Amino acid sequence: MAEECKSASACPPVPSSSQLSDPDDNNSEFSRFSTARGGPTTSSSFPTSLVSSSAAPALPPQTWQPMETSTTQDLHRPHASPDWWLEASQKTTQCLDVASELFAEHRRLGLGLAALLMCLGIWLNVNGNANGGFTGGGASIAPEGAGLWGRQGQGGDLPSPLRRLIQETRARALGAGNHQMGSTGSSAPALQPLPTKREVVQEGRVGFLVSEVTTAAVEEKKALLARSPGGTDPFGEGERESLLTICKRGPAHVLMLNKFPTMTDHLLLVTESWHPQAGLLRADDLIAWWDLLRDVPAVGFFNSGPEAGASQGHRHLQAIPVDALSLPSLPPPRPTLPVPMDALIGPHLASLPPHSALSTSQVLSLPFRHRIAPIPPSPTPAELQRVYRRLLKEIGVVETGQEVEGSPGVEEETKAHNLVMTKEWLLAVPRSQADYAGVDVNGMGFLGCLLSGGAETTQTIKRVGPFNILKAVVPP
Repeated sequence: MAEECKSASACPPVPSSSQLSDPDDNNSEFSRFSTARGGPTTSSSFPTSLVSSSAAPALPPQTWQPMETSTTQDLHRPHASPDWWLEASQKTTQCLDVASELFAEHRRLGLGLAALLMCLGIWLNVNGNANGGFTGGGASIAPEGAGLWGRQGQGGDLPSPLRRLIQETRARALGAGNHQMGSTGSSAPALQPLPTKREVVQEGRVGFLVSEVTTAAVEEKKALLARSPGGTDPFGEGERESLLTICKRGPAHVLMLNKFPTMTDHLLLVTESWHPQAGLLRADDLIAWWDLLRDVPAVGFFNSGPEAGASQGHRHLQAIPVDALSLPSLPPPRPTLPVPMDALIGPHLASLPPHSALSTSQVLSLPFRHRIAPIPPSPTPAELQRVYRRLLKEIGVVETGQEVEGSPGVEEETKAHNLVMTKEWLLAVPRSQADYAGVDVNGMGFLGCLLSGGAETTQTIKRVGPFNILKAVVPP
């Protein structure tokens, strides 16, 4: 069974100041909040043992169970120690003492802040222990490998459990063979990265990242695919390669590695059951995708239909880690932004009036047909689905008057299009053809990244111009 890697909040929502208006009321919202956290509620006022006493609050013990893994190999996922509640209690008490001293004359404000600090103290300890590091006394012990992918704001960088799973899955997939045979007749690793040569092709303010795959790599990929059994669904249950499977993402999706990546840790978010690639995305598809981009962090793209670059019929949304787009080894000019197209999109979004989240607009400096919408910091599934439907209608990939939701149980198909998503925005682009002048274009092209099949194709990209290629594959 693939490992579950859903994120969970460490505490319930904090009551508002209006809900905490009467700290002397036994039925106050804070009394219920304190009970939910396991704190004492016998006093009719705010519990003095939580505010000024050095004793730790009586919090219930927490039982942590190891997660199931898809292999027998120890993934080295540390789990919280049984006495972590005591550590959390001690730190929380210190926070509450500070609140008591600062707001002794302002009980209502002090009560609200105390509730916030209670959650903060517990949250710091939950994350510090569950992720293999402990934050205390202003210092942090971070496991090896902490860095860009780490969790910030805890006295140091701690690698996220998801990032560690991705790294470990990659290592296993590179070191283990599968049933396929390479061109030399030897067993090939499950993961087959394609050697690439990269350079930046500047056009206007956008530095397009061009990845040129060697001819030998292309031939090797064709040889491997030719030996694969035909008519199978590589993302179907029972057909997915276990060595490429990272974990489950919620109840409906599985996270995998792309078998033939040109960038490190190219991720595929696959629906666990069959849904067509050309069908309308569901709310759970969109929120699972956004959560993945936040947790890695990464940028995402989706190819709906063969004309948009889709090669498989089973629904899969894709993600590229942000640091895979940051290549300091490239000679100047090199990308200065995680997403090259942000050089045009960023200023446009910054120019929008406040409270423009989920409203659609057009980036005038982008020379191809599209619509874009900002995404709020913590979108709901319904919000993402609503703006997604609006974008599809505005770019014309659903028929006029067509109900975008479709009938219950019916997978409604759309015209070919690409989606590009970051944590901050969602871009939709209609498609008319899959390639132009021998250059294949998928959703990555609208991030500012193009794939070249050899030196001749790279010269075509430079001669024709990246924006002209993008315009040619988009209907007017």
